[in-house]
Amino acid sequence: MVARANFVKEDEQKANLVRIDSNVRCYLVAVKSLLLHRYVAVEESDEPERDRVLRARSQSVAGPWEKLTLCDDLAAHVTSIRNYKNFYVTAEHEVSGKVSDALHASAKELVVTAQFEWLGGFRGGVSTFRALRSGRYVGVVGEGASREGNLRALSKNVGSAERFEVSLLTSTDPRENTRAWPLDSQVRDGFDSVLSRMRGAAQLDDTSVQVAEGVVLRVWTPVGASGFELFGRLCPFASVCLFEDGSWNNNSASRDGRPRYSLQFTSCPAEWDLGDIPHPDGGGWNDRATSIINNMSRPKWAYFYAYIGARDYRRIFAVLSWSIAEGLDHVQSQIPDLPVNDNIDAILICGKGPASWVDNR
Repeated sequence: MVARANFVKEDEQKANLVRIDSNVRCYLVAVKSLLLHRYVAVEESDEPERDRVLRARSQSVAGPWEKLTLCDDLAAHVTSIRNYKNFYVTAEHEVSGKVSDALHASAKELVVTAQFEWLGGFRGGVSTFRALRSGRYVGVVGEGASREGNLRALSKNVGSAERFEVSLLTSTDPRENTRAWPLDSQVRDGFDSVLSRMRGAAQLDDTSVQVAEGVVLRVWTPVGASGFELFGRLCPFASVCLFEDGSWNNNSASRDGRPRYSLQFTSCPAEWDLGDIPHPDGGGWNDRATSIINNMSRPKWAYFYAYIGARDYRRIFAVLSWSIAEGLDHVQSQIPDLPVNDNIDAILICGKGPASWVDNR
């Protein structure tokens, strides 16, 4: 009932390189910090701790230092960043000391630490970047602090320091301005509903809202991919995703004109009562999930529970990382009289996943 799928081209245990061999679009851009109102530049210095560090310091795009190349792998939903010398930008998660998690243009090849998720576009909106290996958002060090303006992948959620504006300079692709998705009235009303009901929620771009730390709401958009490429595009690496319709919303999203939504969970471990997460159409996300993708790094389980009363939830289904469930109406529940489809009320990601879970939050 649950198909297995390898979402990345190389197992991280065997190799540190990831092949990008699908439809890739590349853009020459300038990136501006909306907190500091300065453009990001790649430093060139004789001091090792400053050399090749990305820093929001420039008032304008004055030279090659402020020009970055963003390449989108549309199938894997992976973005790479290069400087004018063609070095890949990495989030140095494993470097000790004060430069830990700092962004450096230091890699000659697309290593695992050079993979990012880019949410946003070129039409004056807000862009965010998330380092996929650590799951942390890229932000700038604020004014007056040590290493002011340096870019670091440290944040679990999006605040003012994690918001950027991406300006298109040139592109290698004739479809350069098609990245942004038009925000129609139904989606806008749905996002407004979520933002009004979830304290701390923030809209990331035209297709997504950060509902809470480690939880992103997305509206379905056409991705131009199929097969296993489609799964990585709909559910980025290091995520578990729930979809309200079968086949990951692809068969129904354009049928009746109603927007379809999904939830992306990026924290591990995490546990959620889905009724606490607002749905754009009203109510919560409980009793809505119909298909699932677990794109967490291996081996991590996602456990799904049905509510039976008195804050007690019973485990009815589980999905191992790099696995999919296309239609929950066709899967067998772990408890015969409790169906899985449209009956999931809570999710536990990572951990042991007990047969019974009590919401004590």
